[in-house]
Amino acid sequence: MIDRDSRPWRLKKPLARDEEPQAKYLTEMLSLFEDEGMEVAFVFTFVSPSYPSSENPEYDQDVASFSIVRTWKQRETSRSPLQQKPKQAVHEIARYYGDHIM
Repeated sequence: MIDRDSRPWRLKKPLARDEEPQAKYLTEMLSLFEDEGMEVAFVFTFVSPSYPSSENPEYDQDVASFSIVRTWKQRETSRSPLQQKPKQAVHEIARYYGDHIM
């Protein structure tokens, strides 16, 4: 999905941003785990700063990322932390746990 031979990296082909499938998949998995009696589950990728988002769809590598938050390419320092924005999955996971815990 990502052309790593290009500088900067870009998508090999255009991808439409659609966060709903990821959110649905994760909440379905949480429900399945709960049905099977699992007490703990871990969402495997919170953030992927190496796949930054971009206003230019050709360079929006975040659409190829499993992370549940979007990040943007920037110079990160202790005074300027990584800029991030929750994806739909974050809100759906929170809603799931709000409805199913206790």
